[in-house]
Amino acid sequence: MKKHNDNIIDKFDILVEKTKQPLFRLALNILKDEEMAMDVVQDTYVKAWENWTSFRGESDPKTWLYRITINLSINQLKKKQRVINFNKFTNENIKDDEKIHDFEPEDPNTIEKYLNCKERKYIIKNAIDDLPINQKLVLQLFYYEGFHYREISEILDISISAVESLLFRARRNLKLKLANYYKRNEL
Repeated sequence: MKKHNDNIIDKFDILVEKTKQPLFRLALNILKDEEMAMDVVQDTYVKAWENWTSFRGESDPKTWLYRITINLSINQLKKKQRVINFNKFTNENIKDDEKIHDFEPEDPNTIEKYLNCKERKYIIKNAIDDLPINQKLVLQLFYYEGFHYREISEILDISISAVESLLFRARRNLKLKLANYYKRNEL
């Protein structure tokens, strides 16, 4: 019996090693807060471990962990939003602890290229952040995490055609947002 338990622990440890960075990235993209994202990932593994024996194995354990992370992140986001709304209602200020860790080149010729690239990344990031959560999740899972439509449908518990539709709408919305930005700035 001990040998069997050791095998389960070893498999779970391997799964944690394979998924901890992508799950953190996913939670961070949803929550925009490193501490909250770390907490969500930790809670994901606790919840997965507690329910490991009930996992039926009908899907890849990795997609199961992504689903748990997304659910916990969205729940955390809702809690965070309630706190923000309450603080606005009570006129309390919320300190924004956004930390920016970027390398700035010293070569004056490179600075302009760097700033243009940095601005472009910022614009794209903001355009993605403005998308509805389901479109943003599909984009992230497809482009950043490299999942196929079938895997995304399992993670989000939606049909493959819904994944295709969300991805189509996300691309279209991004295209419109970015086109509008560049039109405004050409003047």
